[in-house]
Amino acid sequence: MPAPRYVLDNKSVAINDQDWTFDCRTSVYDFLKADYDIQQGINTMIYHLPVAPSIGWVKGHQDNHTPWDKLSLKAKANCHADHVCTETHSAPTATVRSFPEWIPGTAAALYHNGRLVTKKLEEYVTTAATAPRHRKYLTERSMKRDRTIPNDWHDDTFDDIDWKSIGSSMKAMTIGRRIQISKFTHEWNPHAHNLATRDNKIDRRCFACRHLREDTDHIYRCPSERRQAARLKATSDFHNHLSRYFTPAPMAALLKKCIEHWLAGREPQHELPLSTTDTATSELHHLINVAYEHQNYIGWGHFFRGRLSLQWRAVIACYYKECQPGDRYTPKLWMRKTIDQLWQFYLTIWHCRNGEKHGIDYDEAQAKALRATRQEARRVYIAAQNEDLNNQEARLLHARPINTILNWTKSHLDAYLATAEVILEQNVDPG
Repeated sequence: MPAPRYVLDNKSVAINDQDWTFDCRTSVYDFLKADYDIQQGINTMIYHLPVAPSIGWVKGHQDNHTPWDKLSLKAKANCHADHVCTETHSAPTATVRSFPEWIPGTAAALYHNGRLVTKKLEEYVTTAATAPRHRKYLTERSMKRDRTIPNDWHDDTFDDIDWKSIGSSMKAMTIGRRIQISKFTHEWNPHAHNLATRDNKIDRRCFACRHLREDTDHIYRCPSERRQAARLKATSDFHNHLSRYFTPAPMAALLKKCIEHWLAGREPQHELPLSTTDTATSELHHLINVAYEHQNYIGWGHFFRGRLSLQWRAVIACYYKECQPGDRYTPKLWMRKTIDQLWQFYLTIWHCRNGEKHGIDYDEAQAKALRATRQEARRVYIAAQNEDLNNQEARLLHARPINTILNWTKSHLDAYLATAEVILEQNVDPG
């Protein structure tokens, strides 16, 4: 009987699959530890097969750039498996069969709420232990953060928020920016109202227009000239974002109108799209209406904090299916980038407010800092050319022409300078 043949698109795993155990400490297997139970089940099943299998490697996703009829049988099998897994993973939970209740070779397993937990156990336990009180905290304060919603969030409303995309956006930030956005989303900013709550000697009125209460909502809506200019810029940037990520026209018009109304202190209103005989357009309009209603329950003040209804993702999925903007553009990416842009909207207004209060032009200060960083990068680039660097060090510092490097963002230039500092320090003669 010939040995059954299996192919994997992960070369490291394919080569050493049967030899891997949980006790392995090599970097090759570090990323597998989160999926140890599943890997263990595969190894156990292989061990009990009557005939030892043959496991090989094939490059994955070859159908992205090679016609189907040009692919080998192994490549076709791998692509088919990827498509089935993607389809299953994207399907609603109710339509997909449940995960096996017990994995072969498992001596102990973690169950929670009747479900078998197979990966990232420490992270799962931490989340399960802390999530209930965090959920209660956010729910109890939902109406305080947005006084236009009819009542505090219900469980269904809380679960309708795309918390995963919020978490993904947070993880991509620097620690300092993450703290700044967290203060904003939880209403912990050091604006006049919060400071006066801690010290009644502080005037809680807006320094710019003397409004009786300077809170986050008023910071967005303050009628000062500089704030109006900042709002126009932030609003224009958000409109450009909607176009850049192929937002359907009726949805983009709705979001623009709701943002305009909220910034003016008016309750967002939505006129239902005209009925149409086109089935695809009719479905899109229906999904937009559903998403709008769901966002009303969450609150448009919360929308500005990045708390978007999951129903917006359904609108984008429907539209992308029709317009096919490209593999790069996905509903998940749209949600995350929109949350990023809404947080950038806030930062634009907040920096303007601080500039008004302290007599600083934030944009001018940023431009000045960027010019100084570029000058330092040019100096380091030239100085490093006179150092005795090895090939790897030279490649890190001189891989790009200086004019290309000078066009990088300030954060990239800071990273370049930090790398250069370490390399040049290592090449200093101790004597």
